[in-house]
Amino acid sequence: MRLLTSYPLLALLLLLASCCPTQVLAPAPDLDGGVADAGHVAAVDAGPTPPPSPDPCAGAGDTCYDGPPGTQTCQGQAGAPGYYCGCHSGVYICTGTALKCIDEALPTPETCNGIDDDCDGIIDNVPNGFCYDGPAGTAGVGICHPGVTVCIAGQSYCQGEQVPEPLTCNGLDDACNGHPMTSTDPLDVVFVIDTNIGEPVGGGGPSQPDDPMGPEYQQVLGGVSQYAQQFGPDSGYRFAVVVAPAQLWDGGLVIEGVASDFVDGQTLATAVIPQLQAVVTDEGEPTWMVDVLLAIGSGGVPLSWRPGVRRRLAVFTSDEYESLHSSDSPLQLGQALAAAALPCSTWTVPEYEGDYLLVSQGSGGTAFPLTDSHTLTQNMNQALVVLCGESDGGQ
Repeated sequence: MRLLTSYPLLALLLLLASCCPTQVLAPAPDLDGGVADAGHVAAVDAGPTPPPSPDPCAGAGDTCYDGPPGTQTCQGQAGAPGYYCGCHSGVYICTGTALKCIDEALPTPETCNGIDDDCDGIIDNVPNGFCYDGPAGTAGVGICHPGVTVCIAGQSYCQGEQVPEPLTCNGLDDACNGHPMTSTDPLDVVFVIDTNIGEPVGGGGPSQPDDPMGPEYQQVLGGVSQYAQQFGPDSGYRFAVVVAPAQLWDGGLVIEGVASDFVDGQTLATAVIPQLQAVVTDEGEPTWMVDVLLAIGSGGVPLSWRPGVRRRLAVFTSDEYESLHSSDSPLQLGQALAAAALPCSTWTVPEYEGDYLLVSQGSGGTAFPLTDSHTLTQNMNQALVVLCGESDGGQ
């Protein structure tokens, strides 16, 4: 005690050493590139230890699935006998910086394939819909109608549909073409087309610009083309074109011309009709359609009719019923055509439809108004056919 009291400074240092925390003395910075300079010592606080970095590949090899809950086992159906689940889990792999789920199969829209594609626990529960395997335009015509799709054993079927069948004389439209009781027998059709777009005004002079055959002429060509192109070389249908008016020449009657002898319908539509675009007259003369029809019926127009094949006339005109030398009434003209086995269907303007109706009725044909090309085609599909049981009209 005497020693401590004798040296008060020493006593104070010992007291401080006993109550203060121990510091680690680090070497002072090297100021000259060698060992630490003597007398330069820095104090360093160790502090708390930082946590280790997470492993980005932790979980690699584990199973994974990104689809809705329950779908990876198809709602528990996976593994059942005969049940094929379209979904399953995958496995995590490490890309180096993250995990990626591979080889998993997720739900897809259900199809008819024997697999539960959408993984809802039911195989091939595809919705039913209307279906039809027949040619376009035949559904809802004649006996034809759509069915509904059904899925059986992974195969899709159209159940309950009715498609066209071979034509039979049973009173039904088996072919679904709008012609009940029609036959597939061959047919020769002659189109007689009025090419006169004008009529005289007041004893001569310019033609009337609003004569009905003017605007209707192109509609007639379009309708004939649409109808004829349905019949190729193997169809048994052939078509010829005679253009009117008939004209006087040295006191005799001359038909304007046979624009085309008989060809198949597709040839008529692609090669003949385009040429008729320019075959028009504007001479102000009557068409004399009565004389043209009488000449065709009597064989005065050179056409290569096929022996034993049924025949049809299709007449398109805006001219009135008149003749240079015949006094036959419209009904008598029709009867003369019927005697020549030439049923004549007519298309004309309202002013003259009464006369041409009698021509059609007398010959066994049908009368229609001149209208747009689409309606004209429908009319021809109705009129230019051979009926079941129809007697041979060929010469």
